[in-house]
Amino acid sequence: MTVGLLVLPIILAITVGYLAKRSGAVPSENWPGVEQLSFKVLIPAIIIQSIYQSDLALSRLGNFIWALLIAVSIAGFLVLAARFAIPRAALGNPQLTTIFQATTRWNAFIALALSSQALGQPGLALISIAMAFIIPFVNVINIVILAAYGNTPINARKIAQNIVTNPLVLACAIGLFLNFSGISLPSSAESTVKTISQAAIGIGLLAIGASIDFRKLIALSWPLAFGTVARLVVSPAIFWLIGQAFGLDNTQMLCGMLICAVPAASNGYIVAKQMGGDADLYAHLLMWQTVLAIFTLPIAIVLAS
Repeated sequence: MTVGLLVLPIILAITVGYLAKRSGAVPSENWPGVEQLSFKVLIPAIIIQSIYQSDLALSRLGNFIWALLIAVSIAGFLVLAARFAIPRAALGNPQLTTIFQATTRWNAFIALALSSQALGQPGLALISIAMAFIIPFVNVINIVILAAYGNTPINARKIAQNIVTNPLVLACAIGLFLNFSGISLPSSAESTVKTISQAAIGIGLLAIGASIDFRKLIALSWPLAFGTVARLVVSPAIFWLIGQAFGLDNTQMLCGMLICAVPAASNGYIVAKQMGGDADLYAHLLMWQTVLAIFTLPIAIVLAS
């Protein structure tokens, strides 16, 4: 019940976005501007705030971070390996990169909420530390994959340019710099970033809802099943095995399982839209992952315990 209540507001926010577009309350031509605002301003603000305020002392958490990085890498590699078994005619590059995103990205806000209820402040601190390292890593590898698998041939210089100019990566760099440098933002600046970041989750979910076509959502497809299983089943299973091998304690195991078992992050939809992925598939994957996570998250929590 607790997990369901945590996930329900996300489903309802996506539904509101869908109704806002379909009813004409927000005309279709206005949604591209909403997506740009989210990608370039709102999501970067919440990344900066989260990393800037995290405690990044890693003296006792190195194995936890390494276990997460390895688990995310293996899960992503398994998705890409599908290219060797499935021809491009059956699974195009936009669909492949979207499934990769939906497997490696994670909804930090659901993970924070769940860890807070299960573990209190230690859980919040551990998830926040993970965000500071996993968010930059995930954004970089996704940008590389999106650039490398794009329809237009692209060279290493272009890939590097896409990485260093991406608003999400820049936000991670700013957050890490502020954290490690010890620079304290003026209270007015910190309040401004916090105010802007508070809009990121809601507007991102509304944009996803506006993109959903329920006729396509009902028409299940194997790419949809592939991306859902890869995120909700394969990813946490990989972390569980690695966490056991690394000897992580119970708190680290639970937080790591939450990170790997929650639905994908909503910002992946905006990234797919901006960089040539299949944004519609991502929106449908996120919707299905969010619904099914009500049933899979309790299993992940039990395994972690």
